[in-house]
Amino acid sequence: MLIEALEGVAWGLACATCSHMRLPSTAVALAALLVLAGVGAGATGCASTMMTPAQMAASGARPYEAHDAAALVRASATALETLGFEVVVEDAAAGKVVTKPRTVVIKEHAPIAIAWSVEVEKTASGPVVHAQPQYSKSGAPVAALDAPYVKASMSELFDEIDASLPAATETTSARMP
Repeated sequence: MLIEALEGVAWGLACATCSHMRLPSTAVALAALLVLAGVGAGATGCASTMMTPAQMAASGARPYEAHDAAALVRASATALETLGFEVVVEDAAAGKVVTKPRTVVIKEHAPIAIAWSVEVEKTASGPVVHAQPQYSKSGAPVAALDAPYVKASMSELFDEIDASLPAATETTSARMP
């Protein structure tokens, strides 16, 4: 059952502290989820770097100059559905997509869940997608998370958004550091 839960969150990332080390994606996903579940840095063998909600907001923004806002809302909803989330709000006029929480692992009888809120902001230089994961443990919000885990979650979502966009334009997104 745990492997089934991990299928949707296997990223294959390298540790932020020792980037030369690359574990199989399922093992990395499990390590990240264990850190999220409160097991701590010992699960990955590296010191954990925590990310606050403000830092999550900053890293969850990506400009898309070559696409319109409605296409980005649709692509975001499609990406989230592809990743196994149930979309409960898809409002192109408001530029918003929201999912139900999805349990990704159960640790010590406590479900760890992720829900997404995506907003597409219209700017003079083109739309900007703001993706915000909301993490919870037993239904209670989690205030700070392991940075590699959050970055991997966002990277996976933005990769799916890029894949869901029409290919008619020359660029999909401008990567932000």
